[in-house]
Amino acid sequence: MAQNTIVVTVRLSIQPESVDDFVEAAQRLMVVPTQSVPGCMRYELWQDLDQPHLFEIIEEWESESAHADHLGSDWLRPVMESLAPFAAGPFEMQRLHNTG
Repeated sequence: MAQNTIVVTVRLSIQPESVDDFVEAAQRLMVVPTQSVPGCMRYELWQDLDQPHLFEIIEEWESESAHADHLGSDWLRPVMESLAPFAAGPFEMQRLHNTG
């Protein structure tokens, strides 16, 4: 991992009856498009094995500014609004840097 890269994790709780629809919509609207955003090195949606309504988005970005550009992009807000009805609560984001 390069010195300036950051890892972002986002924990999501989804309404149990909406899990399948959420996965399809999230992959199509957010995951696949974000993987081609400049500065994005990794962007994946992971599902909890024991609690299938819980998800983690695991992201790796070349820099904090690349992640900030992504968060400020014009296309992201409508995507988040489209996915919001699936949520069972607020998401939790962590931004991490390598200490080594």
